[in-house]
Amino acid sequence: MTHPAVPTVFISSTVLDLADLRSAIAYDLRRMGVTVLLSEATDFPVRGDRSAIDEAIENVRSADYYLLLVGDRKGSPYDEHISVTRQESRIARENHLSDGMPNQRFFVRKTTMDAVDDLPKDTDTEDLRHQRDFAAVTCPPY
Repeated sequence: MTHPAVPTVFISSTVLDLADLRSAIAYDLRRMGVTVLLSEATDFPVRGDRSAIDEAIENVRSADYYLLLVGDRKGSPYDEHISVTRQESRIARENHLSDGMPNQRFFVRKTTMDAVDDLPKDTDTEDLRHQRDFAAVTCPPY
């Protein structure tokens, strides 16, 4: 696996609640000469002949690095079972397993994990199930 001269990083997360963090990370990466893919940015690569979700997924596939930020919100629905963010994570994982790219990094807000961990084990809501499942697949045990 060769590394490009200018790596590309796709930043994945819910946008509304993590906009400040996404922007700060993108700023620092760009200062280091990294190409950053943020779906809300005006320079986000768009072909124009597919949906916004499909555009994002294609950009995940083409990135050298996939950076997932997990906060308290569930992302926009991809289908009736998962969010767009989770689908992006699945695509990144599948591609990484098949050809080693993109390299993946995951970050979960401590308050988010603490809130999930502190709930009674019999607490069962759709959003909570989604968060627990997502954390189980994306986060290494600690």
